Amino acid sequence: MIKFIKGLYNYISLFRNVYYYFNNYSSLKNDINRINRITELVTICGPVSIKFCQWITPKIEAIEGDDCYLVKTLKRYYEDCPIHSMEYSSQQYKNEFNEDIDLKYDIIKLIGSGSIGQVYLVFNKIKKRREVIKIIHPGIYDDIILFQNIVNFLFLFPCIYSKYKQICPFDINSFIEQFKEQIDLVKEANNNLYFKDLYSDNKFIRFPDIYQISKRVLIMSYEDGLYFHDDTIDD
Repeated sequence: MIKFIKGLYNYISLFRNVYYYFNNYSSLKNDINRINRITELVTICGPVSIKFCQWITPKIEAIEGDDCYLVKTLKRYYEDCPIHSMEYSSQQYKNEFNEDIDLKYDIIKLIGSGSIGQVYLVFNKIKKRREVIKIIHPGIYDDIILFQNIVNFLFLFPCIYSKYKQICPFDINSFIEQFKEQIDLVKEANNNLYFKDLYSDNKFIRFPDIYQISKRVLIMSYEDGLYFHDDTIDD
Protein backbone atom coordinates (compact mmCIF):
# COMPACT_ATOMS: atom_id res chain seq x y z
CA MET A 1 0.00 0.00 0.00
CA ILE A 2 2.86 2.38 0.85
CA LYS A 3 4.51 1.61 -2.51
CA PHE A 4 1.24 2.36 -4.31
CA ILE A 5 0.78 5.70 -2.52
CA LYS A 6 4.40 6.67 -3.22
CA GLY A 7 4.02 5.75 -6.90
CA LEU A 8 0.74 7.64 -7.13
CA TYR A 9 2.32 10.73 -5.56
CA ASN A 10 5.29 10.60 -7.98
CA TYR A 11 3.11 10.25 -11.06
CA ILE A 12 0.77 13.04 -9.99
CA SER A 13 3.82 15.28 -9.38
CA LEU A 14 5.10 14.42 -12.86
CA PHE A 15 1.76 15.02 -14.58
CA ARG A 16 1.26 18.29 -12.67
CA ASN A 17 4.68 19.59 -13.79
CA VAL A 18 4.13 18.50 -17.39
CA TYR A 19 0.68 20.09 -17.43
CA TYR A 20 2.04 23.37 -16.03
CA TYR A 21 4.93 23.35 -18.51
CA PHE A 22 2.76 22.92 -21.59
CA ASN A 23 0.02 25.19 -20.29
CA ASN A 24 2.66 27.95 -20.16
CA TYR A 25 4.70 26.68 -23.09
CA SER A 26 5.42 30.02 -24.74
CA SER A 27 7.25 31.30 -21.64
CA LEU A 28 8.66 27.96 -20.39
CA LYS A 29 9.69 26.35 -23.69
CA ASN A 30 13.40 26.49 -22.87
CA ASP A 31 13.17 26.78 -19.09
CA ILE A 32 16.09 24.54 -18.11
CA ASN A 33 15.12 24.24 -14.45
CA ARG A 34 11.54 23.26 -15.25
CA ILE A 35 12.58 20.72 -17.87
CA ASN A 36 15.22 19.24 -15.59
CA ARG A 37 12.59 18.86 -12.88
CA ILE A 38 10.36 17.00 -15.33
CA THR A 39 13.16 14.60 -16.32
CA GLU A 40 14.05 14.09 -12.66
CA LEU A 41 10.45 13.02 -11.98
CA VAL A 42 10.46 10.79 -15.07
CA THR A 43 13.44 8.91 -13.64
CA ILE A 44 11.85 8.70 -10.18
CA CYS A 45 8.61 7.29 -11.63
CA GLY A 46 10.58 4.51 -13.28
CA PRO A 47 10.49 2.25 -16.34
CA VAL A 48 7.01 3.10 -17.65
CA SER A 49 7.54 6.86 -17.67
CA ILE A 50 11.01 6.38 -19.24
CA LYS A 51 9.55 4.17 -21.97
CA PHE A 52 6.82 6.74 -22.55
CA CYS A 53 9.51 9.39 -23.08
CA GLN A 54 11.22 7.15 -25.62
CA TRP A 55 7.86 6.64 -27.35
CA ILE A 56 6.79 10.27 -27.39
CA THR A 57 10.11 12.07 -28.04
CA PRO A 58 10.22 11.54 -31.84
CA LYS A 59 6.58 12.67 -32.02
CA ILE A 60 7.37 15.91 -30.16
CA GLU A 61 10.50 16.33 -32.28
CA ALA A 62 8.42 16.07 -35.47
CA ILE A 63 6.28 18.96 -34.21
CA GLU A 64 8.83 21.16 -32.40
CA GLY A 65 12.07 20.31 -34.23
CA ASP A 66 15.36 18.97 -32.85
CA ASP A 67 16.44 22.37 -31.46
CA CYS A 68 13.80 22.13 -28.72
CA TYR A 69 15.56 21.80 -25.34
CA LEU A 70 12.88 19.42 -24.09
CA VAL A 71 13.51 17.08 -27.03
CA LYS A 72 17.28 17.22 -26.51
CA THR A 73 16.84 16.42 -22.82
CA LEU A 74 14.38 13.55 -23.32
CA LYS A 75 16.72 11.92 -25.87
CA ARG A 76 19.02 10.99 -22.98
CA TYR A 77 16.59 8.16 -22.22
CA TYR A 78 17.56 6.42 -25.46
CA GLU A 79 20.92 5.56 -23.91
CA ASP A 80 20.93 6.60 -20.24
CA CYS A 81 18.46 4.39 -18.35
CA PRO A 82 18.70 3.54 -14.63
CA ILE A 83 20.40 0.28 -13.67
CA HIS A 84 18.97 -2.16 -11.15
CA SER A 85 21.26 -4.10 -8.81
CA MET A 86 23.01 -7.39 -9.53
CA GLU A 87 21.42 -8.69 -6.33
CA TYR A 88 17.98 -8.13 -7.82
CA SER A 89 19.01 -9.85 -11.07
CA SER A 90 20.38 -12.84 -9.18
CA GLN A 91 17.19 -13.15 -7.14
CA GLN A 92 15.01 -12.95 -10.23
CA TYR A 93 17.04 -15.68 -11.91
CA LYS A 94 16.66 -17.89 -8.83
CA ASN A 95 12.92 -17.18 -8.61
CA GLU A 96 12.40 -18.13 -12.24
CA PHE A 97 14.72 -21.14 -12.57
CA ASN A 98 15.07 -22.35 -8.97
CA GLU A 99 18.87 -22.22 -8.90
CA ASP A 100 21.62 -19.75 -8.06
CA ILE A 101 22.93 -17.92 -11.10
CA ASP A 102 26.60 -18.34 -10.10
CA LEU A 103 26.31 -22.15 -10.17
CA LYS A 104 26.02 -21.97 -13.94
CA TYR A 105 27.27 -18.56 -15.00
CA ASP A 106 30.12 -16.13 -14.53
CA ILE A 107 28.95 -12.55 -15.07
CA ILE A 108 31.35 -10.91 -17.54
CA LYS A 109 29.75 -7.47 -17.73
CA LEU A 110 26.56 -5.49 -17.93
CA ILE A 111 25.99 -4.82 -21.62
CA GLY A 112 23.34 -2.19 -21.03
CA SER A 113 20.14 -1.14 -19.33
CA GLY A 114 17.03 -0.11 -21.22
CA SER A 115 13.63 1.15 -20.20
CA ILE A 116 12.24 -2.37 -19.72
CA GLY A 117 15.17 -4.45 -18.53
CA GLN A 118 18.91 -4.91 -18.60
CA VAL A 119 21.22 -7.30 -20.37
CA TYR A 120 24.29 -9.14 -19.09
CA LEU A 121 27.06 -10.85 -21.01
CA VAL A 122 27.78 -14.09 -19.16
CA PHE A 123 29.91 -17.20 -19.50
CA ASN A 124 28.13 -20.55 -19.26
CA LYS A 125 30.52 -22.67 -17.19
CA ILE A 126 28.80 -25.91 -18.21
CA LYS A 127 28.48 -25.32 -21.97
CA LYS A 128 31.76 -23.34 -22.14
CA ARG A 129 30.28 -20.50 -24.18
CA ARG A 130 29.25 -16.86 -23.88
CA GLU A 131 25.57 -16.14 -23.53
CA VAL A 132 23.29 -13.19 -22.84
CA ILE A 133 20.79 -12.86 -20.00
CA LYS A 134 18.01 -10.26 -20.13
CA ILE A 135 16.17 -9.49 -16.89
CA ILE A 136 13.08 -7.30 -16.50
CA HIS A 137 13.39 -4.28 -14.18
CA PRO A 138 11.76 -4.52 -10.74
CA GLY A 139 8.12 -3.53 -10.27
CA ILE A 140 7.48 -3.06 -13.96
CA TYR A 141 4.23 -5.06 -14.09
CA ASP A 142 2.71 -3.10 -11.21
CA ASP A 143 3.98 0.18 -12.68
CA ILE A 144 2.15 -0.17 -16.00
CA ILE A 145 -1.14 -0.93 -14.21
CA LEU A 146 -0.63 2.10 -11.96
CA PHE A 147 0.22 4.26 -14.98
CA GLN A 148 -2.88 3.08 -16.84
CA ASN A 149 -5.16 3.70 -13.85
CA ILE A 150 -3.79 7.22 -13.30
CA VAL A 151 -4.14 8.10 -16.99
CA ASN A 152 -7.71 6.83 -17.07
CA PHE A 153 -8.54 8.86 -13.95
CA LEU A 154 -6.92 12.09 -15.16
CA PHE A 155 -8.59 11.83 -18.55
CA LEU A 156 -11.96 11.99 -16.81
CA PHE A 157 -11.26 15.72 -16.50
CA PRO A 158 -11.95 17.43 -19.86
CA CYS A 159 -9.37 20.20 -19.26
CA ILE A 160 -6.59 17.62 -18.80
CA TYR A 161 -7.67 15.42 -21.69
CA SER A 162 -7.99 18.36 -24.10
CA LYS A 163 -4.56 19.66 -23.06
CA TYR A 164 -3.02 16.23 -23.66
CA LYS A 165 -4.59 16.01 -27.14
CA GLN A 166 -3.33 19.51 -27.87
CA ILE A 167 0.20 18.64 -26.78
CA CYS A 168 0.33 15.10 -28.09
CA PRO A 169 -2.39 14.07 -30.56
CA PHE A 170 -1.47 10.39 -30.23
CA ASP A 171 -3.31 7.49 -28.64
CA ILE A 172 -1.76 6.84 -25.24
CA ASN A 173 -3.65 3.54 -24.98
CA SER A 174 -1.62 2.21 -27.91
CA PHE A 175 1.54 2.97 -25.92
CA ILE A 176 0.15 1.09 -22.90
CA GLU A 177 -0.73 -1.98 -24.99
CA GLN A 178 2.65 -1.95 -26.74
CA PHE A 179 4.40 -1.70 -23.38
CA LYS A 180 2.49 -4.69 -22.01
CA GLU A 181 3.60 -6.73 -25.02
CA GLN A 182 7.23 -5.66 -24.69
CA ILE A 183 7.53 -6.72 -21.04
CA ASP A 184 6.44 -10.26 -21.92
CA LEU A 185 9.75 -12.01 -22.59
CA VAL A 186 7.98 -15.18 -23.74
CA LYS A 187 6.43 -13.15 -26.56
CA GLU A 188 9.81 -11.58 -27.30
CA ALA A 189 11.36 -15.05 -27.59
CA ASN A 190 8.59 -16.19 -29.93
CA ASN A 191 9.06 -13.09 -32.09
CA ASN A 192 12.79 -13.81 -32.22
CA LEU A 193 12.13 -17.36 -33.40
CA TYR A 194 9.71 -16.09 -36.05
CA PHE A 195 12.21 -13.62 -37.51
CA LYS A 196 15.07 -16.09 -37.19
CA ASP A 197 13.14 -18.46 -39.44
CA LEU A 198 11.98 -15.66 -41.77
CA TYR A 199 15.55 -14.46 -42.38
CA SER A 200 17.25 -17.86 -42.23
CA ASP A 201 18.59 -17.46 -45.78
CA ASN A 202 19.97 -13.96 -45.17
CA LYS A 203 23.70 -14.18 -44.42
CA PHE A 204 23.88 -10.57 -43.21
CA ILE A 205 21.34 -10.85 -40.38
CA ARG A 206 21.68 -13.10 -37.35
CA PHE A 207 19.12 -13.67 -34.62
CA PRO A 208 20.16 -15.27 -31.32
CA ASP A 209 19.34 -18.82 -30.32
CA ILE A 210 16.95 -19.04 -27.36
CA TYR A 211 18.28 -21.26 -24.56
CA GLN A 212 15.92 -20.63 -21.64
CA ILE A 213 12.88 -18.46 -21.16
CA SER A 214 10.45 -17.26 -18.50
CA LYS A 215 8.21 -14.22 -18.26
CA ARG A 216 10.92 -12.17 -16.51
CA VAL A 217 14.21 -13.74 -17.67
CA LEU A 218 15.45 -14.53 -21.18
CA ILE A 219 18.69 -16.42 -21.90
CA MET A 220 20.06 -16.55 -25.44
CA SER A 221 23.21 -16.81 -27.49
CA TYR A 222 25.59 -13.89 -27.72
CA GLU A 223 25.80 -12.52 -31.26
CA ASP A 224 28.50 -9.95 -31.86
CA GLY A 225 27.78 -7.22 -34.37
CA LEU A 226 27.94 -3.54 -35.31
CA TYR A 227 25.77 -0.53 -34.67
CA PHE A 228 24.48 0.76 -38.00
CA HIS A 229 25.84 4.24 -37.27
CA ASP A 230 29.29 2.76 -36.48
CA ASP A 231 29.57 0.90 -39.76
CA THR A 232 30.80 2.45 -42.98
CA ILE A 233 29.21 1.74 -46.32
CA ASP A 234 31.45 1.87 -49.37
CA ASP A 235 30.09 3.14 -52.64
